[in-house]
Order: sequence, then C-alpha cells, then structure tokens
Amino acid sequence: MWCRGDTGSAGIDDGCSRTLGKAPLEHRRSRWRRYRAELSWQAEAGTAAKLASALRGWQKLRFEVTEEPSNGVEGERYSFTPALGVFHATTGVHGDIMVPEERLKAAMLKAASGEADLTEEVERLLGRPWDDELEPFRYAGDGAPVRWLHQVV
Repeated sequence: MWCRGDTGSAGIDDGCSRTLGKAPLEHRRSRWRRYRAELSWQAEAGTAAKLASALRGWQKLRFEVTEEPSNGVEGERYSFTPALGVFHATTGVHGDIMVPEERLKAAMLKAASGEADLTEEVERLLGRPWDDELEPFRYAGDGAPVRWLHQVV
C-alpha cells in the first residue's frame, strides 16, 4: 500500500493476497503473489509513527509511511522490509532527509577506525538500502490496474 496525502503517505506490500488494493507486481522466483496498494490519509502529527508501529507486526510486509511536515512539526519517514528492519528519518519541508550531527560524527569515527566505509555509512543514514529494496513497489508497472481506496470518516 502506498499512500500520498496532505498529512502523510504510506506504502505497503505484504507479499501475499491479504492486502487492500490489488495491483500485481512481478517478483523473481517468489511463490507469493505481490500486491501494491496506495492509501491517502489525514491525521494529527505523530500518526505516521503509530501507523508504522502497527504495520511492523505483519511478518512479510514491506511498507513506507511518510508524514509531511506541518506548522511547527518536521516530517517523518518510516520504511520497513523484512530483511532490513525499520528505517526512520526526519524530513524537512522539501522532503530531504535530515541527518543529526551526532549520527554523522559516529559514521565518520567508524570510518576513521576502519570499522566501516564512510560512503556506505552515509548511504545507510539516508536510507539508501531501504530505497533500493522498496523502489520496485513504489510504482505499478505499465498497464497494471490500480484501485484507489478512499474512506471518509
């Protein structure tokens, strides 16, 4: 499920047939059919964290939840894949990931001590491994049916 809205967006692929919208995605050598859904939502600030926490309990689910910044509140992005776990980042008004100074310093120290490569550490701080794994699910293939889901509460 991938969602875009005034307050936030979320994307989910559960790797099996129990998902909301159904746009099959091709996936190599999988015994599961892949589905993609997108859902727009509006809620109070902090809802993205609650939504990501609830979705994390589904074992084979891949998802992305994005909460847009609002007055006095920075945005957030949560990404999850079974292989990588959770990625969380604060985002600015233009959607850029903001990395705290202390996390950058820690990455530089790891690189200086030979524990890690600086480029790989910075890419991890920016969520690159999650982006690489989730990118195929962000867009339905050409001609794939997409069902828009809307619920008025």
